[in-house]
Amino acid sequence: MLRYIGSASGAWALVFAFAAAVAGLGPPPIVGFLVAYAGVAGATLVAGALAGRSSAGRRGLLPFAGAGIATVALAGYLPADAWGALLHGGALLVAACGVGGLLGREVVDPRHLWPLVIVGASADLWSVTAPEGLTRSLLEGEGPVALAAVVLHLPVFDGESVAPAPILGVGDLLFTAFLLGAAARLGLSPRRSLGGLLVGFGLCLAGLLVLQVPLPALPFIALCFAAAHGAAVRPRRAELAMAVGFALVLAAAGGLFARIGA
Repeated sequence: MLRYIGSASGAWALVFAFAAAVAGLGPPPIVGFLVAYAGVAGATLVAGALAGRSSAGRRGLLPFAGAGIATVALAGYLPADAWGALLHGGALLVAACGVGGLLGREVVDPRHLWPLVIVGASADLWSVTAPEGLTRSLLEGEGPVALAAVVLHLPVFDGESVAPAPILGVGDLLFTAFLLGAAARLGLSPRRSLGGLLVGFGLCLAGLLVLQVPLPALPFIALCFAAAHGAAVRPRRAELAMAVGFALVLAAAGGLFARIGA
């Protein structure tokens, strides 16, 4: 566990230092964002892979979960500068990936991955798009916690100054690590896992750049991961039908609440 914490923290510190160095050169804002996004994605993959190979088992879940809750709760007391973003981001990365990686190791059948991916992706999509969704509430400043408390920030030059910018949410960190933990537990191809996740991060980035609106990263990441493994994770029809049914119910609920709100 200590080895994981040290390695994940070190990966975050290196990414943060590189992003800060690039931001200090005053590049075009789009270049700074690309560097920051790639850095957060890379740190998440490193931390998730390390957590997924951990032998801590269920006994490690409680400390990491407690650390994550404490990080979110104390975020408002940290300085709103680079040092605050460095400390908060490192703690959030270690805690979220620790929980996700250990939970992923509880998956014992590769046929369960597609149903889990569909449920997770649809829940995240609903959270972002539905009027009462948690992510949307955070984006609109109406959530129970501040958006800054559950998002990793890296220094980015915005055209006038260097400031910490939000890059990726805690749910994306947790689920990426969950998928890597499941892949390690099930003996799935590491190359396919990494390739699928990289494609997912890339597609999400492309969507952000084209649409210029907040997008949930988890659907891109999770669906590409499962698709990359092909027949190795082919689900049972009954379980797949239940997962699709859950997604449809969420979509219907989101539409209903949208009509009521209007």
